[in-house]
Amino acid sequence: MSDTHGGQRTLYLHVGMGRCGTSAIQRFGETHRGTLLHRGVLYPSAVEMGFTADEARGGNGRGFAATDDPDAAIARIAEHLDDSDADRFLISAEQLLGPKDGRLARLAEGLEARGIRTIAVFYVREQREWLVSRWAQGLKSQGWATTLDDYIAGRLQRARETAILTYGVRCAQIANVFGRENLIVRRFQRDALEGADARIDVFGLAGLDVRDLVGDSRENASASLEESVMVRLVNALPESAAFDSRAFLRYLDSQPADERNGGMQAPLFRLASPETMRAAAEYFGPLNEDFRREFLPEVPAPVFTSAIPDDYEQVTEDEATTSRAITMVGNYMARRTARVLRGLDPAEPGVLDEKTAALAPTRFDERLTLPLYEYYEQLQEQIMHATHWMGVPMRKNPLDSWVYQEILHAVRPDVIVEIGSYVGGSTLFFANLMDLLGHGEVISVEVRRDRYEAEHPRISEVTGESLDPEVIAEVRRRCAGRRAIVIHDSDHRRDVVLGELRAYADLVPVGSYYIVEDGSVDQFPLGSPLHPRKFAEGPLLAVEDFLREDDRFEVDRGMERYLVTWNPSGYLRRVR
Repeated sequence: MSDTHGGQRTLYLHVGMGRCGTSAIQRFGETHRGTLLHRGVLYPSAVEMGFTADEARGGNGRGFAATDDPDAAIARIAEHLDDSDADRFLISAEQLLGPKDGRLARLAEGLEARGIRTIAVFYVREQREWLVSRWAQGLKSQGWATTLDDYIAGRLQRARETAILTYGVRCAQIANVFGRENLIVRRFQRDALEGADARIDVFGLAGLDVRDLVGDSRENASASLEESVMVRLVNALPESAAFDSRAFLRYLDSQPADERNGGMQAPLFRLASPETMRAAAEYFGPLNEDFRREFLPEVPAPVFTSAIPDDYEQVTEDEATTSRAITMVGNYMARRTARVLRGLDPAEPGVLDEKTAALAPTRFDERLTLPLYEYYEQLQEQIMHATHWMGVPMRKNPLDSWVYQEILHAVRPDVIVEIGSYVGGSTLFFANLMDLLGHGEVISVEVRRDRYEAEHPRISEVTGESLDPEVIAEVRRRCAGRRAIVIHDSDHRRDVVLGELRAYADLVPVGSYYIVEDGSVDQFPLGSPLHPRKFAEGPLLAVEDFLREDDRFEVDRGMERYLVTWNPSGYLRRVR
């Protein structure tokens, strides 16, 4: 293979599903970075990007994600590109810490501004091979005693029937950002890879022959032996064990052969509209049923459903909602499966037999086996209307409240502007924290005070609509010359939240925060306990809109480290 892009600087973005050689490519790029650069291909050093040497050599994307934030990673990649005279670059999506939160789009904008073309190389493999490969990894661990049959049954019972949707959406995201003509889909099979090796294959796409660097090492011999054993095991598995990515590969097979785009011309995987999502679910439904009959014969049908409830129809055609929409569908299918297996929902027709009922948790440990989504629902029901501060109702997640005190201690604000106080529990909470700091005031902005109970010398009130020009002017007057934190917890509709961000963001100095609460409603289906049927678009979307137009703020992911937060992407730190 060779580079054929007529002298234009080109970046090759390597993306791989699990067990597709990503770690090996990262270790190889880090080890031979100098030689690769001498030959004309820049592979940015993960060490220079802030990761430890062990993490860089290990090629572990999860390790990367624990050490840095994506914006900093993108900035450092940009520095590498600007400082290099190379005309070809190769990076891994894991060096961006994944393709979430618009990172690919931001990367694409930066590359386009530099006149750099992007070729995305996406590696996929059959589900049967993936399962056997994961099992073979376990054999290298001490005390591993799980048989292949038990391992596969366990993995497939954990709702992996939605994996194909993930692969399809990932391809769609990449194609939508960089263009379908710039997407190469490669099958991760030794006989399909250049040189029977992912490292040779991906650098070969960039026009570089690295066979001499890969060599015929002991590692390669071991890998070849493992591969030959794996092939025999894979061939012995039933077809239904390959239900997900086989469907994906079968779809690619049905398209006209095209080495450059892997047959991704058709729009099947652009899953944005409800109609398209329904069609996709129907497409995968028969595969799910084959899997159920083969691996879960004791569970009455239907375990998996291709019917999507009305809650999921609140999806626009905007491409930005694609990932969120398909995640909702996948979560729904996975939750339905998990609940049936655990005996929490009646299976139709008939009832669960004794063997299946044994899968249901005991009363003692039921919460420990809940999917995170259902745990969120329980927290909402048990906390939202039952949490108080010093006897005053406080509609806050206690984990978020703990984060607030950390922010207040670090920022030492002169004033907190609370937009939306309702009963006043959080207002009193902030005032008491100010007492501990020995400094500061809380300005409560609330449209009505008939339920408001908070009283404290550090609390002052501004009553009226938060977007009323007079209210805005009064808050600005009280905050003039003072170090402020703004906390938004009023009307959660997208347009209102965006308007308030625009109106009050200037109050926040560099190093301080504008906190947008309850973006979690946008992560759950309309009408669920976590997203009441009041509006279809909420704070999370407003934050995305705001960050596109105001580069003074960045999301501080460190404030979401307790995992369960009502404020995803809501801790906005002013950095410039």
